[in-house]
Amino acid sequence: MKKMRNASTMSNAFLSFSIKDFVLHSRTSCYYFNLSEIEKNIQALMSMSDERVKFIFPVKSFPHDEVLQLAARHMNGFDVSNAMELDLVKPHLKSHDIVWSSSPNVWTPAIGEVVMDGAHLKSEWPKNTSRALRVSFSAGQFQSRFGTSLEQITADDLTRQGITALHFHHGEIPVNLPVMTQGLERLAKLVDACPQIQQVNLGGGFTGLTQAEVESLVASARRLLPQQTVVFEPGRWLCGSAGLLIGSVTETMPHAVTTLSRDGHLRWQREPFTISMHPMHLSESQQYATIKFVGASCNEADQLGEISSREISVAKGDLVVVSNVTGYSLAWNHSFNGVPAADAVFFRAPAPK
Repeated sequence: MKKMRNASTMSNAFLSFSIKDFVLHSRTSCYYFNLSEIEKNIQALMSMSDERVKFIFPVKSFPHDEVLQLAARHMNGFDVSNAMELDLVKPHLKSHDIVWSSSPNVWTPAIGEVVMDGAHLKSEWPKNTSRALRVSFSAGQFQSRFGTSLEQITADDLTRQGITALHFHHGEIPVNLPVMTQGLERLAKLVDACPQIQQVNLGGGFTGLTQAEVESLVASARRLLPQQTVVFEPGRWLCGSAGLLIGSVTETMPHAVTTLSRDGHLRWQREPFTISMHPMHLSESQQYATIKFVGASCNEADQLGEISSREISVAKGDLVVVSNVTGYSLAWNHSFNGVPAADAVFFRAPAPK
């Protein structure tokens, strides 16, 4: 198990408000998301947008209206993959939005520019939509399960099927700027041979990239795809340090049992997170050099992580704060094995008093 640092990147105001709310409402477990921070991250990306570079919001990454409203206000459209997601964004669509869909069976033409994914070259595309092909990228043992392998596609195939857009999937490849650039360069060679390709969707798998690295990736896309509209789908990247999850300690021996569950509350959390302790002085504390934090379920793997310190005090009733939590975790928030689903609170900084 990875050791989790006893640290946090969240602001003091964010943390203070969240703890006060948690205690005031006697919550068992609760997510807190700072909409001001999310909006700031959206605006940072949108500063790179123009007629040739577009940022659309993948609804699966944060299917909550508070965030969808921000995406509708600032971004260039949405990526939807099922009827539920389409219903969520319909109230927010504008005539100039891009709607990139992977589910032709649920789409009914409405407002916006519709781009429809096909999983393979024999897919059937609805009328009045731009035809896109999902393209999978492999690197070593990593291979996306979505789409047709880049090595199996020819320019003649794309022309024959009337495909005018490509949607790039890099699967579970460990993402960094060189890997993303390598995939982009390989994709650009195919696009060079297909003048009918008008749009290239590079997806959103750049979570670990800094803003400067994203800017570099966007610059490479402009250089390598000079005639195409390039689309990105940032999901996790938009959260940054805007999300956290709070629970409390219910037992301290032999581990710190908490009201949080890795299975119920952090199941879709791919990014590293940090754990910090906040004493409430409700009971006598125990001293530890290393303490492991676990969920209250009966699943052996329901473990959050551990804190190592020369001397750490843990007591029943102390608060456990998990930071760097993304919208994906909230999207898959559910009860598990008697552990209830967590509450969710959205607010804007500065935090209300």
